Amino acid sequence: MADPNLPEPAPYAILMTLIGPVVSAGIGVVMRHAQRAATGKPFSLRRLSFELPSVIGLGIMGGALGDWLGAAETVRWGLAATLGYLGPQVVEVVFYRWIARQDPG
Repeated sequence: MADPNLPEPAPYAILMTLIGPVVSAGIGVVMRHAQRAATGKPFSLRRLSFELPSVIGLGIMGGALGDWLGAAETVRWGLAATLGYLGPQVVEVVFYRWIARQDPG
């Protein structure tokens, strides 16, 4: 019988930590596509399926950003959903502007 006091394997613990933010980023992407459809733009499941890598990446970014800020788990999920809604292009622009502000030269 397994000892319940042993720590969880690292890959499993990491996966369990990322599920919430990745799902939240996916919800943000679906919200963005729903908003586009509500304004009369065409909705495509194919286009939505191409967003899967973005969902995973933005979920990881949202979870990591929340962790870096010391935020609660639900705040991490909210950050991931917001990043998913904004999309990778907006996140890229904001990131590069932040980097430019940090560069003293």
